[in-house]
Amino acid sequence: MWNCRGAARQIVKTARCAIGLVGLERVALGSDCDGAVEVAFDAGELGVLTEEMLKQGFTEGEIRKLMGENMRDFLLAQLPRS
Repeated sequence: MWNCRGAARQIVKTARCAIGLVGLERVALGSDCDGAVEVAFDAGELGVLTEEMLKQGFTEGEIRKLMGENMRDFLLAQLPRS
């Protein structure tokens, strides 16, 4: 099992690679923090992930998109209006 910082480092590297392949607007970070699967860290340590994104050169705008805005936009576009 990776430690929290090691997991965050790899997640951020993977996100940067995905952005390079499909573009920023098509990448979002999900959450497996509901206990259904074993993960290296939980929602209480999302700050470590944010810190790692900043270390790897992500802008504040990119971080906002990855950590919620892209998923919100996708759901608003795909779900029925009522």
